[in-house]
Amino acid sequence: GRGPLVMTLAIGTASFLAAIWIVRIDRTPAFFSPWTRFWELLAGATLACLEIDRELKMLVDRFLAGRWRANALALAGAAMIAAGVILIDSTRVFPGLWVMLPVAGTFLLLVAGPDAWLNRRVLSLPAVVWVGLISYPLYLWHWPLLSFARVMNGTTPPVLSRLALIAISVVLAWLTYRLVEWPIRYGSRRRGIVPLLVTAMVVLLAVGITTDTAVGFINRPINRSDAAHLVDYYERMRKVGLREAYRAECDFMEWGTEDARRELDPSCVVAGRDHTVFLWGDSFAQALSLGLREQLPANALLAQVTTSACVAAVDNFDLSVRDRRCEKANLYAMDQIRRLSPSLVIVAQAGGQTGVDWEALSARVLQLGARSVAVVGPFPLWRPGLPRIFAEHHLEERPEYVRTGLDQDVFTHDRELAAMLAELPSVSYVSLIDRLCRNGACLARVPGESDLELMALDFGHLTPKGSSYVGRMVMKPLLERAGVR
Repeated sequence: GRGPLVMTLAIGTASFLAAIWIVRIDRTPAFFSPWTRFWELLAGATLACLEIDRELKMLVDRFLAGRWRANALALAGAAMIAAGVILIDSTRVFPGLWVMLPVAGTFLLLVAGPDAWLNRRVLSLPAVVWVGLISYPLYLWHWPLLSFARVMNGTTPPVLSRLALIAISVVLAWLTYRLVEWPIRYGSRRRGIVPLLVTAMVVLLAVGITTDTAVGFINRPINRSDAAHLVDYYERMRKVGLREAYRAECDFMEWGTEDARRELDPSCVVAGRDHTVFLWGDSFAQALSLGLREQLPANALLAQVTTSACVAAVDNFDLSVRDRRCEKANLYAMDQIRRLSPSLVIVAQAGGQTGVDWEALSARVLQLGARSVAVVGPFPLWRPGLPRIFAEHHLEERPEYVRTGLDQDVFTHDRELAAMLAELPSVSYVSLIDRLCRNGACLARVPGESDLELMALDFGHLTPKGSSYVGRMVMKPLLERAGVR
Protein backbone atom coordinates (compact mmCIF):
# COMPACT_ATOMS: atom_id res chain seq x y z
CA GLY A 1 0.00 0.00 0.00
CA ARG A 2 0.87 3.66 0.08
CA GLY A 3 1.02 3.95 3.87
CA PRO A 4 4.78 4.66 3.94
CA LEU A 5 4.44 7.39 1.30
CA VAL A 6 1.49 9.03 3.08
CA MET A 7 3.31 8.88 6.43
CA THR A 8 6.49 10.28 4.91
CA LEU A 9 4.64 13.19 3.31
CA ALA A 10 2.67 13.91 6.49
CA ILE A 11 5.71 13.95 8.78
CA GLY A 12 7.75 15.88 6.21
CA THR A 13 5.06 18.53 5.83
CA ALA A 14 4.70 18.92 9.60
CA SER A 15 8.48 19.22 9.97
CA PHE A 16 8.70 21.81 7.18
CA LEU A 17 5.91 23.94 8.68
CA ALA A 18 7.60 23.73 12.10
CA ALA A 19 10.89 24.85 10.54
CA ILE A 20 9.53 27.97 8.86
CA TRP A 21 7.60 28.88 12.02
CA ILE A 22 10.34 28.29 14.62
CA VAL A 23 13.11 29.97 12.59
CA ARG A 24 11.25 33.28 12.89
CA ILE A 25 11.22 32.91 16.68
CA ASP A 26 14.65 31.47 17.45
CA ARG A 27 17.15 30.31 14.84
CA THR A 28 19.23 28.14 17.17
CA PRO A 29 16.65 25.36 17.81
CA ALA A 30 15.45 25.74 14.24
CA PHE A 31 18.94 24.83 13.04
CA PHE A 32 19.90 22.14 15.57
CA SER A 33 16.58 20.47 16.41
CA PRO A 34 15.88 17.28 14.43
CA TRP A 35 12.15 18.09 14.35
CA THR A 36 12.76 21.08 12.10
CA ARG A 37 15.22 19.27 9.81
CA PHE A 38 13.43 15.92 9.31
CA TRP A 39 11.74 17.18 6.16
CA GLU A 40 15.05 17.53 4.35
CA LEU A 41 15.85 13.84 4.80
CA LEU A 42 12.24 12.87 4.16
CA ALA A 43 12.45 14.51 0.73
CA GLY A 44 14.83 11.69 -0.16
CA ALA A 45 12.60 9.17 1.60
CA THR A 46 9.74 10.34 -0.63
CA LEU A 47 11.79 9.39 -3.69
CA ALA A 48 12.46 5.97 -2.16
CA CYS A 49 8.72 5.48 -1.63
CA LEU A 50 8.05 6.41 -5.26
CA GLU A 51 10.70 3.94 -6.39
CA ILE A 52 9.02 0.95 -4.70
CA ASP A 53 5.48 1.93 -5.75
CA ARG A 54 5.15 0.33 -9.18
CA GLU A 55 2.16 2.38 -10.33
CA LEU A 56 3.61 5.74 -9.28
CA LYS A 57 7.00 4.82 -10.70
CA MET A 58 5.36 4.11 -14.07
CA LEU A 59 3.72 7.55 -14.01
CA VAL A 60 7.05 9.23 -13.27
CA ASP A 61 8.81 7.24 -15.99
CA ARG A 62 6.10 8.13 -18.49
CA PHE A 63 6.49 11.83 -17.63
CA LEU A 64 10.24 11.60 -18.13
CA ALA A 65 9.95 9.65 -21.41
CA GLY A 66 10.57 12.85 -23.35
CA ARG A 67 14.27 13.51 -22.76
CA TRP A 68 13.82 17.29 -22.72
CA ARG A 69 11.76 16.96 -19.56
CA ALA A 70 14.48 15.06 -17.73
CA ASN A 71 17.07 17.60 -18.91
CA ALA A 72 14.89 20.50 -17.82
CA LEU A 73 14.42 19.02 -14.34
CA ALA A 74 18.16 18.35 -13.98
CA LEU A 75 19.13 21.86 -15.11
CA ALA A 76 16.53 23.42 -12.83
CA GLY A 77 17.81 21.35 -9.92
CA ALA A 78 21.43 22.31 -10.56
CA ALA A 79 20.46 25.98 -10.89
CA MET A 80 18.65 25.87 -7.55
CA ILE A 81 21.66 24.32 -5.80
CA ALA A 82 23.96 26.93 -7.36
CA ALA A 83 21.58 29.70 -6.30
CA GLY A 84 21.67 28.33 -2.75
CA VAL A 85 25.46 28.44 -2.69
CA ILE A 86 25.49 32.04 -3.95
CA LEU A 87 22.52 33.54 -2.13
CA ILE A 88 22.43 31.86 1.28
CA ASP A 89 24.65 33.72 3.74
CA SER A 90 24.54 34.98 7.34
CA THR A 91 22.01 37.67 6.43
CA ARG A 92 19.36 35.12 5.41
CA VAL A 93 16.79 33.62 7.76
CA PHE A 94 18.20 30.10 7.81
CA PRO A 95 17.04 27.37 8.03
CA GLY A 96 13.67 28.37 6.58
CA LEU A 97 12.30 28.79 3.10
CA TRP A 98 15.86 29.31 1.83
CA VAL A 99 16.57 25.63 2.48
CA MET A 100 14.17 24.85 -0.35
CA LEU A 101 16.88 25.81 -2.82
CA PRO A 102 19.37 22.99 -2.08
CA VAL A 103 16.73 20.45 -1.00
CA ALA A 104 14.34 20.94 -3.92
CA GLY A 105 17.28 21.24 -6.29
CA THR A 106 18.67 17.89 -5.17
CA PHE A 107 15.18 16.38 -5.37
CA LEU A 108 14.78 17.48 -8.98
CA LEU A 109 18.23 16.19 -9.94
CA LEU A 110 17.36 12.77 -8.55
CA VAL A 111 13.91 12.71 -10.15
CA ALA A 112 15.47 13.54 -13.52
CA GLY A 113 17.17 10.14 -13.42
CA PRO A 114 20.02 8.69 -15.49
CA ASP A 115 18.71 9.82 -18.88
CA ALA A 116 19.26 13.52 -18.17
CA TRP A 117 22.44 14.76 -19.87
CA LEU A 118 23.77 16.43 -16.73
CA ASN A 119 23.34 13.29 -14.67
CA ARG A 120 24.66 10.97 -17.39
CA ARG A 121 27.67 13.01 -18.48
CA VAL A 122 28.71 15.00 -15.39
CA LEU A 123 27.35 13.50 -12.18
CA SER A 124 28.22 9.97 -13.36
CA LEU A 125 31.92 10.71 -13.71
CA PRO A 126 33.90 8.32 -11.45
CA ALA A 127 35.48 11.14 -9.44
CA VAL A 128 32.08 12.74 -8.78
CA VAL A 129 30.54 9.39 -7.81
CA TRP A 130 33.44 8.75 -5.43
CA VAL A 131 32.92 12.10 -3.71
CA GLY A 132 29.23 11.22 -3.40
CA LEU A 133 30.09 7.92 -1.71
CA ILE A 134 32.17 9.61 1.00
CA SER A 135 30.07 12.80 1.19
CA TYR A 136 28.37 12.10 4.50
CA PRO A 137 31.48 11.09 6.48
CA LEU A 138 33.23 14.03 4.77
CA TYR A 139 30.52 16.31 6.17
CA LEU A 140 30.97 14.76 9.62
CA TRP A 141 34.77 15.09 9.64
CA HIS A 142 35.32 18.55 8.14
CA TRP A 143 33.14 20.31 10.71
CA PRO A 144 35.07 19.45 13.91
CA LEU A 145 38.46 19.78 12.25
CA LEU A 146 37.81 23.29 10.97
CA SER A 147 35.97 24.31 14.15
CA PHE A 148 38.74 23.17 16.49
CA ALA A 149 41.31 24.82 14.25
CA ARG A 150 39.47 28.11 14.61
CA VAL A 151 39.28 27.69 18.40
CA MET A 152 42.99 26.90 18.70
CA ASN A 153 43.99 29.67 16.30
CA GLY A 154 41.79 32.28 17.94
CA THR A 155 40.49 33.35 14.53
CA THR A 156 39.87 31.91 11.06
CA PRO A 157 42.94 29.78 10.14
CA PRO A 158 45.03 30.68 7.07
CA VAL A 159 43.89 29.39 3.67
CA LEU A 160 46.66 26.78 3.43
CA SER A 161 45.76 25.40 6.87
CA ARG A 162 42.12 25.10 5.87
CA LEU A 163 42.99 23.37 2.61
CA ALA A 164 45.21 20.91 4.50
CA LEU A 165 42.39 20.17 6.96
CA ILE A 166 39.96 19.57 4.09
CA ALA A 167 42.46 17.13 2.55
CA ILE A 168 42.74 15.33 5.90
CA SER A 169 38.93 15.28 6.08
CA VAL A 170 38.78 13.54 2.68
CA VAL A 171 41.19 10.82 3.84
CA LEU A 172 39.31 10.29 7.11
CA ALA A 173 35.99 10.24 5.23
CA TRP A 174 37.22 7.52 2.88
CA LEU A 175 38.49 5.43 5.82
CA THR A 176 35.17 5.91 7.61
CA TYR A 177 33.29 4.82 4.50
CA ARG A 178 35.39 1.68 4.03
CA LEU A 179 35.80 0.65 7.66
CA VAL A 180 32.47 1.75 9.14
CA GLU A 181 29.77 2.52 6.60
CA TRP A 182 30.50 -0.31 4.15
CA PRO A 183 30.50 -3.12 6.79
CA ILE A 184 27.31 -1.74 8.35
CA ARG A 185 25.45 -1.54 5.04
CA TYR A 186 26.82 -4.56 3.19
CA GLY A 187 28.72 -6.73 5.72
CA SER A 188 27.74 -10.30 6.57
CA ARG A 189 26.65 -9.35 10.11
CA ARG A 190 24.47 -6.38 9.19
CA ARG A 191 21.34 -7.94 10.75
CA GLY A 192 22.67 -7.29 14.23
CA ILE A 193 23.77 -3.75 13.42
CA VAL A 194 20.44 -1.99 14.08
CA PRO A 195 20.04 -3.27 17.68
CA LEU A 196 23.69 -2.45 18.31
CA LEU A 197 23.30 1.11 16.98
CA VAL A 198 20.11 1.67 19.01
CA THR A 199 21.90 0.47 22.16
CA ALA A 200 24.83 2.79 21.43
CA MET A 201 22.43 5.72 20.98
CA VAL A 202 20.79 5.03 24.35
CA VAL A 203 24.18 4.80 26.08
CA LEU A 204 25.34 8.07 24.49
CA LEU A 205 22.10 9.74 25.57
CA ALA A 206 22.67 8.61 29.15
CA VAL A 207 26.28 9.82 29.08
CA GLY A 208 25.20 13.19 27.66
CA ILE A 209 22.50 13.71 30.29
CA THR A 210 24.89 12.72 33.08
CA THR A 211 27.62 15.04 31.80
CA ASP A 212 25.21 17.95 31.46
CA THR A 213 23.81 17.35 34.95
CA ALA A 214 27.32 17.34 36.42
CA VAL A 215 28.24 20.50 34.41
CA GLY A 216 31.14 18.57 32.92
CA PHE A 217 33.78 16.39 34.57
CA ILE A 218 36.75 18.59 35.35
CA ASN A 219 38.50 15.85 37.35
CA ARG A 220 39.14 13.65 34.33
CA PRO A 221 42.90 13.06 33.90
CA ILE A 222 42.89 15.10 30.69
CA ASN A 223 41.35 18.04 32.54
CA ARG A 224 43.61 18.14 35.60
CA SER A 225 45.96 20.84 34.32
CA ASP A 226 45.90 24.36 35.71
CA ALA A 227 44.80 25.64 32.31
CA ALA A 228 41.81 23.29 32.20
CA HIS A 229 40.79 24.23 35.74
CA LEU A 230 40.96 27.93 34.89
CA VAL A 231 38.72 27.50 31.84
CA ASP A 232 36.33 25.30 33.84
CA TYR A 233 36.16 27.84 36.68
CA TYR A 234 34.93 30.58 34.36
CA GLU A 235 32.64 28.24 32.44
CA ARG A 236 30.94 27.29 35.70
CA MET A 237 30.75 30.96 36.65
CA ARG A 238 29.00 31.64 33.34
CA LYS A 239 26.48 28.87 33.96
CA VAL A 240 25.71 29.17 37.66
CA GLY A 241 27.53 32.15 39.18
CA LEU A 242 25.97 35.28 37.71
CA ARG A 243 22.35 35.40 38.84
CA GLU A 244 22.92 37.93 41.61
CA ALA A 245 25.63 40.00 39.92
CA TYR A 246 23.74 40.28 36.63
CA ARG A 247 20.25 40.33 38.25
CA ALA A 248 18.71 37.43 36.34
CA GLU A 249 15.29 38.49 37.63
CA CYS A 250 15.52 41.60 35.42
CA ASP A 251 15.91 39.58 32.20
CA PHE A 252 12.84 38.79 30.09
CA MET A 253 14.54 35.49 29.19
CA GLU A 254 14.43 32.64 31.70
CA TRP A 255 18.05 31.61 32.08
CA GLY A 256 17.33 27.92 32.59
CA THR A 257 14.98 27.34 29.65
CA GLU A 258 15.51 30.43 27.45
CA ASP A 259 11.72 30.85 27.39
CA ALA A 260 10.33 34.37 27.53
CA ARG A 261 9.42 35.55 31.02
CA ARG A 262 5.91 36.99 31.41
CA GLU A 263 7.04 39.80 33.71
CA LEU A 264 10.09 41.01 35.61
CA ASP A 265 10.51 40.96 39.36
CA PRO A 266 9.03 44.18 40.84
CA SER A 267 12.41 44.93 42.47
CA CYS A 268 13.85 45.65 39.02
CA VAL A 269 11.97 48.92 38.64
CA VAL A 270 11.86 50.47 42.12
CA ALA A 271 12.50 54.22 42.31
CA GLY A 272 15.27 55.66 44.46
CA ARG A 273 14.59 58.22 47.15
CA ASP A 274 16.34 61.06 45.31
CA HIS A 275 17.75 59.46 42.17
CA THR A 276 16.94 56.54 39.90
CA VAL A 277 19.52 55.28 37.43
CA PHE A 278 18.05 53.13 34.66
CA LEU A 279 20.15 50.39 33.00
CA TRP A 280 18.84 49.25 29.59
CA GLY A 281 20.18 46.77 27.06
CA ASP A 282 21.26 43.15 26.61
CA SER A 283 23.47 40.76 28.60
CA PHE A 284 26.45 43.11 28.25
CA ALA A 285 24.38 45.75 30.03
CA GLN A 286 23.65 43.14 32.72
CA ALA A 287 27.41 42.80 33.20
CA LEU A 288 27.57 46.45 34.34
CA SER A 289 24.86 46.00 36.97
CA LEU A 290 26.95 44.98 39.98
CA GLY A 291 29.54 47.72 39.48
CA LEU A 292 26.83 50.36 39.11
CA ARG A 293 24.95 49.26 42.21
CA GLU A 294 28.13 49.34 44.27
CA GLN A 295 28.78 52.96 43.31
CA LEU A 296 25.29 54.38 43.89
CA PRO A 297 24.80 56.58 46.95
CA ALA A 298 22.27 55.58 49.59
CA ASN A 299 19.64 57.90 48.16
CA ALA A 300 19.68 56.26 44.71
CA LEU A 301 18.62 52.89 43.25
CA LEU A 302 19.34 51.09 40.00
CA ALA A 303 16.32 50.19 37.88
CA GLN A 304 17.18 47.56 35.31
CA VAL A 305 15.55 46.12 32.17
CA THR A 306 18.25 44.06 30.49
CA THR A 307 17.27 41.12 28.31
CA SER A 308 19.64 38.58 26.80
CA ALA A 309 20.24 39.07 23.05
CA CYS A 310 17.97 42.14 22.99
CA VAL A 311 19.49 45.56 22.41
CA ALA A 312 17.71 48.73 23.50
CA ALA A 313 15.35 50.05 20.82
CA VAL A 314 12.42 52.42 20.56
CA ASP A 315 11.05 50.91 17.33
CA ASN A 316 11.90 48.24 14.73
CA PHE A 317 12.27 45.62 17.45
CA ASP A 318 14.06 42.36 16.72
CA LEU A 319 11.22 39.88 16.13
CA SER A 320 13.48 36.92 15.30
CA VAL A 321 14.14 36.14 18.98
CA ARG A 322 11.90 33.58 20.67
CA ASP A 323 8.45 34.75 21.84
CA ARG A 324 9.16 38.33 20.70
CA ARG A 325 10.88 38.97 24.01
CA CYS A 326 12.88 41.90 22.60
CA GLU A 327 9.71 43.76 21.70
CA LYS A 328 8.25 42.98 25.12
CA ALA A 329 11.43 44.08 26.92
CA ASN A 330 11.79 47.38 25.08
CA LEU A 331 8.14 48.38 25.36
CA TYR A 332 8.31 47.62 29.08
CA ALA A 333 11.54 49.59 29.46
CA MET A 334 9.99 52.66 27.85
CA ASP A 335 6.93 52.38 30.09
CA GLN A 336 9.15 52.26 33.17
CA ILE A 337 11.28 55.22 32.04
CA ARG A 338 8.07 57.20 31.68
CA ARG A 339 6.96 56.13 35.17
CA LEU A 340 10.29 56.58 36.96
CA SER A 341 11.67 59.72 35.22
CA PRO A 342 15.24 58.55 35.98
CA SER A 343 18.12 60.94 36.55
CA LEU A 344 20.23 58.91 34.12
CA VAL A 345 19.52 56.20 31.54
CA ILE A 346 22.56 54.05 30.70
CA VAL A 347 22.39 52.03 27.45
CA ALA A 348 24.85 49.23 26.72
CA GLN A 349 25.00 46.32 24.28
CA ALA A 350 27.31 43.66 22.92
CA GLY A 351 28.06 45.24 19.55
CA GLY A 352 26.64 47.07 16.57
CA GLN A 353 26.70 50.42 18.35
CA THR A 354 27.71 52.36 15.23
CA GLY A 355 24.56 51.18 13.44
CA VAL A 356 22.12 52.56 16.02
CA ASP A 357 20.19 55.79 15.50
CA TRP A 358 21.26 57.25 18.83
CA GLU A 359 19.70 60.62 18.09
CA ALA A 360 16.23 59.06 17.79
CA LEU A 361 16.73 56.79 20.80
CA SER A 362 18.02 59.53 23.08
CA ALA A 363 15.30 61.94 21.96
CA ARG A 364 12.65 59.38 22.82
CA VAL A 365 14.21 58.64 26.22
CA LEU A 366 14.37 62.33 27.12
CA GLN A 367 10.81 62.79 25.87
CA LEU A 368 9.71 60.01 28.22
CA GLY A 369 11.06 61.98 31.18
CA ALA A 370 14.69 60.98 31.72
CA ARG A 371 17.06 63.81 32.62
CA SER A 372 20.12 62.50 30.79
CA VAL A 373 21.32 59.61 28.62
CA ALA A 374 24.69 57.82 28.52
CA VAL A 375 25.79 55.33 25.88
CA VAL A 376 28.45 52.77 26.78
CA GLY A 377 30.83 52.00 23.96
CA PRO A 378 32.24 48.66 22.80
CA PHE A 379 33.54 46.18 25.36
CA PRO A 380 36.89 44.45 24.77
CA LEU A 381 36.08 41.29 22.82
CA TRP A 382 38.22 38.14 22.85
CA ARG A 383 38.16 35.18 20.47
CA PRO A 384 37.53 32.43 21.41
CA GLY A 385 37.36 33.77 24.99
CA LEU A 386 39.61 35.46 27.55
CA PRO A 387 39.84 32.49 30.00
CA ARG A 388 40.92 30.11 27.22
CA ILE A 389 43.37 32.63 25.77
CA PHE A 390 44.86 33.27 29.20
CA ALA A 391 45.06 29.54 29.99
CA GLU A 392 46.69 28.58 26.70
CA HIS A 393 49.03 31.52 26.13
CA HIS A 394 49.64 33.51 29.33
CA LEU A 395 49.32 31.21 32.32
CA GLU A 396 53.03 31.42 33.13
CA GLU A 397 53.75 35.16 32.91
CA ARG A 398 50.16 36.33 33.69
CA PRO A 399 50.37 39.80 32.14
CA GLU A 400 47.93 42.53 33.13
CA TYR A 401 47.27 43.65 29.54
CA VAL A 402 46.80 41.10 26.72
CA ARG A 403 46.68 41.50 22.95
CA THR A 404 46.33 37.81 22.02
CA GLY A 405 42.90 37.05 20.56
CA LEU A 406 41.70 40.62 21.10
CA ASP A 407 39.31 41.88 18.43
CA GLN A 408 41.18 44.91 17.09
CA ASP A 409 38.03 46.25 15.43
CA VAL A 410 36.76 47.48 18.81
CA PHE A 411 39.30 50.30 18.69
CA THR A 412 37.94 51.54 15.36
CA HIS A 413 34.34 51.17 16.50
CA ASP A 414 35.12 53.08 19.70
CA ARG A 415 36.55 56.04 17.77
CA GLU A 416 33.67 56.04 15.28
CA LEU A 417 31.04 55.94 18.02
CA ALA A 418 32.76 58.70 19.98
CA ALA A 419 32.73 60.92 16.87
CA MET A 420 29.06 60.13 16.20
CA LEU A 421 27.92 60.94 19.74
CA ALA A 422 30.07 64.08 19.99
CA GLU A 423 27.48 65.68 17.70
CA LEU A 424 24.67 64.90 20.16
CA PRO A 425 24.94 67.25 23.15
CA SER A 426 22.13 65.41 24.94
CA VAL A 427 24.12 62.14 25.10
CA SER A 428 27.20 61.30 27.18
CA TYR A 429 29.62 58.78 25.72
CA VAL A 430 31.30 56.26 28.01
CA SER A 431 34.39 54.73 26.42
CA LEU A 432 35.41 51.46 28.05
CA ILE A 433 38.24 51.12 25.56
CA ASP A 434 39.86 54.36 26.76
CA ARG A 435 39.89 53.14 30.37
CA LEU A 436 40.57 49.43 29.88
CA CYS A 437 42.99 49.34 26.93
CA ARG A 438 46.33 50.77 25.80
CA ASN A 439 48.68 50.22 22.84
CA GLY A 440 46.39 47.68 21.17
CA ALA A 441 46.05 45.51 24.30
CA CYS A 442 43.29 45.43 26.91
CA LEU A 443 43.11 44.75 30.62
CA ALA A 444 42.89 41.01 31.16
CA ARG A 445 43.31 40.75 34.95
CA VAL A 446 41.37 42.75 37.52
CA PRO A 447 43.86 45.15 39.17
CA GLY A 448 44.23 44.61 42.91
CA GLU A 449 42.91 41.04 42.75
CA SER A 450 44.66 37.68 42.41
CA ASP A 451 46.59 36.87 39.24
CA LEU A 452 43.78 34.69 37.89
CA GLU A 453 40.84 37.06 38.51
CA LEU A 454 40.03 37.93 34.91
CA MET A 455 38.03 40.86 33.56
CA ALA A 456 35.85 38.74 31.24
CA LEU A 457 34.41 35.27 31.79
CA ASP A 458 34.00 34.45 28.10
CA PHE A 459 34.41 36.45 24.89
CA GLY A 460 33.36 39.72 26.49
CA HIS A 461 30.96 39.56 29.45
CA LEU A 462 32.47 41.06 32.60
CA THR A 463 33.11 38.87 35.62
CA PRO A 464 31.58 40.15 38.88
CA LYS A 465 34.97 41.50 39.98
CA GLY A 466 35.51 42.95 36.52
CA SER A 467 32.15 44.69 36.86
CA SER A 468 33.17 46.09 40.24
CA TYR A 469 36.38 47.46 38.74
CA VAL A 470 34.50 49.09 35.83
CA GLY A 471 32.06 50.49 38.37
CA ARG A 472 34.87 52.17 40.34
CA MET A 473 36.90 53.41 37.39
CA VAL A 474 34.27 54.23 34.77
CA MET A 475 30.76 54.35 36.19
CA LYS A 476 31.46 56.35 39.35
CA PRO A 477 32.72 59.41 37.39
CA LEU A 478 29.72 59.09 35.08
CA LEU A 479 27.30 59.11 38.02
CA GLU A 480 29.01 62.16 39.49
CA ARG A 481 28.81 64.06 36.20
CA ALA A 482 25.09 63.22 36.01
CA GLY A 483 24.56 64.67 39.49
CA VAL A 484 23.83 61.33 41.15
CA ARG A 485 25.44 62.06 44.53
